[in-house]
Order: sequence, then structure tokens, then C-alpha cells
Amino acid sequence: AAGSTADKGEGFATTIGWVKSFSMFGKPGEVEAFWDHRSSDFTVLNQLFAQDIKDDIAVRYRQGLPLDLYLNAAFGRSSRRIGPDRTVWSAGLSRSFGRINTSLLYEGQSDQILGKDHRVLFNVSWRLGPRSGVNARYESGSNNYRLEYERVLTNEVGSLGYRAGVSGADGERGFQGQIDFLANRGEVGARFDLFDDTVTGGRVRQTTLRAAVGVGMAGGKVAVGRPYREGFAVVSRHESLDGKSVDVSIGGPGQIYARVDGLGPALVTANRPYQRNLVSVNVDELPVGYDLGAGAFELYPGSGSGFKLTVGSDASITAMGVLLGLRSVSQVHAEVAQLGGWDGARGAAPEVAYAEPPRLGAGEAVLA
Repeated sequence: AAGSTADKGEGFATTIGWVKSFSMFGKPGEVEAFWDHRSSDFTVLNQLFAQDIKDDIAVRYRQGLPLDLYLNAAFGRSSRRIGPDRTVWSAGLSRSFGRINTSLLYEGQSDQILGKDHRVLFNVSWRLGPRSGVNARYESGSNNYRLEYERVLTNEVGSLGYRAGVSGADGERGFQGQIDFLANRGEVGARFDLFDDTVTGGRVRQTTLRAAVGVGMAGGKVAVGRPYREGFAVVSRHESLDGKSVDVSIGGPGQIYARVDGLGPALVTANRPYQRNLVSVNVDELPVGYDLGAGAFELYPGSGSGFKLTVGSDASITAMGVLLGLRSVSQVHAEVAQLGGWDGARGAAPEVAYAEPPRLGAGEAVLA
């Protein structure tokens, strides 16, 4: 429920939803219904015109069927104060045959101005791999069709996505092509459209080129990378890792979203404001004994906030030893001391860590 007040008066809005899951024919099913009502004086920020929506009602039904079929049905009714009322309904079946997915859908609508309309949609998709496939679609009424090959773009640096297809309808036909590339410091893409009017013989060509970059600054560090939305993190490497490439991922280790390289810090998006965002890092060919820690940062950003993250630190050296010959050892202790050659630019020299040897029995040993 919501309320509003404005110069024209007070208003209210309510939404009620109901969802029910069940099993039929040994298959899962679900039905959901929603009702949205707004009073004539209900208003939202920057609303220039009177409230048009009166009631929106929607009912959806989904059900698994024998023979691996899947049923979808829906009904919706929109009541308007200014615009025309509209009723829509649909029903469809879908089934998968290995990598091939098929669906058949009937849609109808009734509009106070446009009248009634009925159409049938048929769709076939063939997955050729985890990222590529062929899609074919036909829609009755205007005899609209489309045949397309697509390679899906991922969120990883160096990802290349593209699509090419032919389409047509009553009185027109066309070709569409698109290619997109995600670089470490930005995004580029291009699109080409060609349309022929088979009635008048006219032709339209359109080419669109796109390039986008994002810039973030936090804690005195500036990074250039791909555009971000809600927030960002500037990821840099500690001077002890100079010359090392740092791969940065969103969430757990996996797809590399950005990379710290010779051009400076990496820019990483934080798309979930007021929630936990995990930024994972990985460094190839770490120095021997270098402890990177958990290899991940947890962020809880607000809207539009930025973070400075540093991979590595002075406190990153791991000392390890192997104790041999326990048979003749009665007591052992260890010391960490400066032997010279410490690089003062990386911090102060370490203090001596010393442990007094405890009293041990024969054949016992301790490493402190």
C-alpha cells in the first residue's frame, strides 16, 4: 500500500498478490494472481498528467504435463481513466528435444479502440554450444518471420558477441547484424540494419558505432574501464607486486571482469547497492612465499559509492621450515631477525620474534 499528497489532493495505491504452487500429473505447477489499484488523485514524483491507471488484474498459470510438455496460460485486464481499456489472454505449449527447444503460443487481445486481434507465434531455438545457437520465429497476422544466428556476449574481458539474421513481414524484408567486444578499458560495438520495402521498392541502410568507457576515483586512485552502474571499486596492486598481472572477478573466482596491468588500476562495477558484493582477485606467478590472503574483498556499497582496494601488502611473507631427525632432538626454537638487505621503501625492518625454548622430554620438539 502507498499514499501520496500533492496540490490536487491525497491519493492511495494498493497491490495484492497471491501465488500457489502444487503438483498435478506428477509435475510441478504454479498459479499466481495480482491486482493493482490506484485512486484518481494518487501521484508520484515528476508526474505531469493525471493518474490514468485504475485497475490492473493479471492471472498466470504454469504447469508441467506428460510427454515433457510445459503449459503456460495468462489473462490480464487493464482499466484506464483516460486511455482505452484492454484485455489480453494467451495459452501456449513448449517442449525440448535435446538441444532444440520449441514453443507454440496463441495470443489474443481486445482494445476499445483497436478492436480484437488474434495471432499465433511459433519459435524454434537450436543450441549449438554454451554460447551460440540458431533461432527461428514466425508470427501470424502480419506474417512476421526472423531467422538468426547468435553468439552470446559474456561478462569477461575479451568477450566477443555477435548476431546476424534476416527478417520480414508483409511488405518488407531486412537484414540485421551486430557485433560487440568487451575490452579491459572499455566497450565497443557496431550494428548494421538494412530494410527493403517490397511494395514501393524503397531501401533504408543504417550503421551505428558505439564506444563507452567508465572512470572512477577513490582514495586518490583513478581507474579507467568499462561503464558501471550503481557503484564501483578501483583495484590496484601493492608495490610488492609491481609487474604482476592481477585478474579481478565479480563474485567467486571465474570470469575475469577486469585486469590490473601496465596501464594502471582496474575498474570494477558494484551492481548490488546495500547488499554484499564480492570481488575476487588472482595473481599469476606470485613470488615464492607470498601470502595473498583470502584473495577476495567484501563490499557493502551505497548508491553511487566507490571503493579503493589494494591487492597485496608488506605483511605478505610466509616462512616455512621442515624439521628432520626428531630422534635426536630434545628441544627446538626459532627466531626471525633482520640479516640485512631490507628495502626501507617497503616499510620498517621487522622486529625480532623470539620464543624461549620450553622444557621438553626426550624425542619431543616444538617450532615457535
